[in-house]
Amino acid sequence: MFTHNTLYWICLFPFYFLLVFISTLLIYKLSKASFHLIYKLNHRKKQPYLNLKAFLSYLKNSKDLVKRCRQLIHQYESNSEYVSFAPSCFDDLMKAIEERVSAERKDISSWDNLDVDYNEIAHKLLSNASFELLASGKYHIYYGVLSPMSCATNLKRVHEKSMEWALNHGYATEEEVAEDSKSLIYCIAHVG
Repeated sequence: MFTHNTLYWICLFPFYFLLVFISTLLIYKLSKASFHLIYKLNHRKKQPYLNLKAFLSYLKNSKDLVKRCRQLIHQYESNSEYVSFAPSCFDDLMKAIEERVSAERKDISSWDNLDVDYNEIAHKLLSNASFELLASGKYHIYYGVLSPMSCATNLKRVHEKSMEWALNHGYATEEEVAEDSKSLIYCIAHVG
C-alpha cells in the first residue's frame, strides 16, 4: 500500500512543515524589525542626513565656502589704506558666517561645484553678516556711536570692501551700494 518513499515523506512532513513555519516566522520578524529600525532612523529629529552623498557634498561645499570667507576677511583687514589698531573682526564674523552656513545645509549640499561661484557667495555672506553685526548694537558705546575699542572699524571695512567688490563685478549697482550704505548708517544711528 505505502511505498518506502511515501512513508519517508509522511514521517518527515511535520518536521518539514515546522522548519518552513519557523523560517517564515523568522523572516517576518526580521523584516518587521528592520522596518521599524528604518522608520526610526528616518524620523529622528537630530539626523538631518541619511543620504551620505548629500552629507559629503555639504561638507566639501561648506569647507570651500568658509575657506574663501576666511581668506577674504584676512585680505580686507590687512589691505587697508590706513593703519587700524582696532581688534580683528575675524572671530565674530566667522562665527556669524558658520551659523549661516550650518543653517543652510540643505541648499549647500545640493550645489554642483561646476556651477558655484564661491567668491560671489563669500562676498554676499561677508556683506550681509557684517551689516547685521554692525546693526546689532553689540559694537556701540552709545546711539549712533561705534566703539573704537571693538572690532567695528574692521567690520565696517570688510562690509565696504565686499560691497565695492559687488559693484566692480556687476553684482550690485551704484544705487544699490548707496542705498545699502544709507541703511547701514541709519541702523548704526538708531541702535545702541
